[in-house]
Amino acid sequence: MNQNKLTFDSENLVVDWLEFSIEGLYELEEFEAIANYFDRKLKLNSIFRESAKRSSQSLISHPANNFNLLFVRTCLKYWSGTKLIFSGENGTNFYKLIQQKKVNWEILKLGSLSLSRFDFYYLEKINNSDENLVKYFFQDCVKNIKNKRKNISYSLSYGNKRGGYILRIGRRQSSKHLRIDQKKNGFEFEIKKQETKKWESFLFSNQLEKFENCCIKCYYEYLWNYLVFENIFTKWLLVGGRKLRINRFLSDSLTLSYLKPNLARNIYPNFDKNPETLCFIQLLYFLDQLNNYLYFLYSINISNCSIVS
Repeated sequence: MNQNKLTFDSENLVVDWLEFSIEGLYELEEFEAIANYFDRKLKLNSIFRESAKRSSQSLISHPANNFNLLFVRTCLKYWSGTKLIFSGENGTNFYKLIQQKKVNWEILKLGSLSLSRFDFYYLEKINNSDENLVKYFFQDCVKNIKNKRKNISYSLSYGNKRGGYILRIGRRQSSKHLRIDQKKNGFEFEIKKQETKKWESFLFSNQLEKFENCCIKCYYEYLWNYLVFENIFTKWLLVGGRKLRINRFLSDSLTLSYLKPNLARNIYPNFDKNPETLCFIQLLYFLDQLNNYLYFLYSINISNCSIVS
């Protein structure tokens, strides 16, 4: 078994929100047909509302069904159709049904179907008897963003009523948004737009290993860009980052596509004439990657020592 394989289960990640868009789905009769499928086959209740209204109505509700989905009919200048939303525990449950291959995607008009939003989180409770540790963690993250990543929006707030810090990184309207919540779901990642478009075909074709691998790589890379690691609250991220770096090291070290474009153009035309040159350059790249990887392992050991001490 590959111990460095990246899956939601191996990384202790929980799916929290799935949102699908179905273009052209607009009639109530069509909603009811899909709702009947979800009720009979997947034991889900269905709720309907218009996007411009807050009030909703029940399409199907059975006491034996423990989870819900929400139909939101939307009519905009550039798009009309319906969004199917599985939020919170409903999203967690629906993704389990996908993993069990119980979802018939054809029922959802696959040709017009798109994954418009996907949220998941690592449940690391940032509660500690020493409130200063929590405060310094959030402040250090903000300091790191200011020093290294000036082109990203962020906000740090404190909930006066419920307590706890909330750090948001990235605009909510952007394709990637991170929310670190002291009191709720820990490190929650929201992806949408072009990011979900890249990988939705893996989901709809039940290639979940590929889908989860892409999501996790995006997640870890985003967190590695903006968070700090000399802290007890991000120790778990060092382990995940190690797997990501190992996988990348093993798969990329001898790959031609990682050569600089100008250099590659000079090599490829003469590949048959000078194969030794190409092999030599591949060797240099391999050694360079090995050096980066060894430095990464060293940095993990140093970080772990600082955390323990």
